[in-house]
Amino acid sequence: MKKNNPNSMVSFVGKCMEDKPNLKSLLKKTLFLCFFGFFLYLGLLPFDFPVQKPDVLLDIVLSPWGVVLGIILLSLAIAMLLVADEVQQKKCILSEPESGGKNGGNNGHPTSYRFLTFCAQRKALVALTFLLIFSGIWVIVSIISSLFTIEFSDSSGIGIRLGGQTVGFYPISPYEEWQNTRIRLKKDELFQVEIFGRVSPGHVRSLEEIRKYIENIEKWGNMPKPEILWRFTGPEGYKDEFYEKARKGEIPELWRLPHYTKDKGLTVKGLPHNKVVGIVLPEGDKPEKQYDWKTGCPLKKPKPNSSFQNPDSNEEETDCSPRKPGLILLSPDSKEKGYPITRRTPDSGVLWVVINDSKDFRMDNAGQFFMKVLVR
Repeated sequence: MKKNNPNSMVSFVGKCMEDKPNLKSLLKKTLFLCFFGFFLYLGLLPFDFPVQKPDVLLDIVLSPWGVVLGIILLSLAIAMLLVADEVQQKKCILSEPESGGKNGGNNGHPTSYRFLTFCAQRKALVALTFLLIFSGIWVIVSIISSLFTIEFSDSSGIGIRLGGQTVGFYPISPYEEWQNTRIRLKKDELFQVEIFGRVSPGHVRSLEEIRKYIENIEKWGNMPKPEILWRFTGPEGYKDEFYEKARKGEIPELWRLPHYTKDKGLTVKGLPHNKVVGIVLPEGDKPEKQYDWKTGCPLKKPKPNSSFQNPDSNEEETDCSPRKPGLILLSPDSKEKGYPITRRTPDSGVLWVVINDSKDFRMDNAGQFFMKVLVR
């Protein structure tokens, strides 16, 4: 019988022996990995991992007992793979392949072949490697998501969460009443506000004068600028002098305009036009149509065109039967020089905002406010 020449063999040659899994080694590795997992879990507790749609099953999994059980099972799986790899390694101790190469370097075998052969004979180690890689990727992505998250609201707003603080940018439309920013606040939490932009609560009423001015200036050259009834202002709103002029008849077109403290048609009675007001309500609740700034209570449903009917009436206007919500002035008050301003949340819930104006006359508005909110 012809004997094979060992030097001409291309395949791996190994010394094989029987071996059995070591239960003691399995227990040691499991305990070590469990302790490591518990310390890792305690280190990750400060991070707020985002949960998109929480449900009962997810709440159980993320509960302390669910996490402990998950750490134990994962540690046991990794320990079993480690022990299995030790058994495979002892069962066949590989020797270098020989193919007549010089100095026994790579022995004529490409690196890819050696790698595939190694993977075929060390399956447990390969499986463990992939498990650790995927687990590491999940942990890294979760940490990054907890540190940096971008959320979009229905009103084209955007919220950026950076670690322990959230920065939100939201447009406030003068054409709509209460608008949901989807900013969630906790009771007694401090947040910082900045509002930019300019709004006119009645610019459309002056369009005809503006059109005539443009026509006349094209024909005659220099012409006096038209008198704009409702000029653009920032979130500081209109001053008392404007309402005094209207009351004295110095603005004939607005002779019926009541003072904002008596205007029953405003969204928030008691504050001037263009002031920005916020309210924090529980998730799912919506604000009432109108509120009284002095009491913070909702106004009773007004009669049509109530803005110009009996502004001096002493009839009871508010309905404080429900729990009084806390209104928040998001415009600088008389003691504040400007933005940014800091406010404290009176209740826990979602922040709604509105540009104060008559609820029945919002379609003649123009302009836009943009709000930046910083929650620490």
